[in-house]
Amino acid sequence: MLLVNVGWAGAVWGLPFLNVFAPSERYYREQLGRRHQRLTERDWQAIHLIKRWLPERTVSFVADNSFAVLELLAVVSTPPSARLITRLRLRVRIDWYGEKNRDIEISSETAVWYKSGSVPAPIPWVLIRDPLGIFESQALLSTDLNHRPEQVVEHFIRR
Repeated sequence: MLLVNVGWAGAVWGLPFLNVFAPSERYYREQLGRRHQRLTERDWQAIHLIKRWLPERTVSFVADNSFAVLELLAVVSTPPSARLITRLRLRVRIDWYGEKNRDIEISSETAVWYKSGSVPAPIPWVLIRDPLGIFESQALLSTDLNHRPEQVVEHFIRR
């Protein structure tokens, strides 16, 4: 959609701008007989197309959390006049203390832990929240910069 400020209506309207056909994986397999093109690949193509149409404009793309994918974030940030605004992925399914496929909410990032007079330590951290409210929120850290958030939580649960 293209967001337009409609003065006489006193509101911002979302007007149709570009539709991208994104068939399912089954359609690709059965009808087209070729590799499925992921939704994020289609988005990357649409973003580059719009940037080609509007090279002098700074364009913001807004999407839901299914577009919070590192590969897409990397290509959007390549042209400096393009921005992607999306929700972070907070919910994952994990085996939580004997419960199979328990939903938990997480947020993670890498930070530098530093104290005056000490050597700085880069740490990936993970904040865990229970959407059911059964356990208290917890923050975990790892010294392995290659750990995915799910791995940090899984290792912690096994302790």
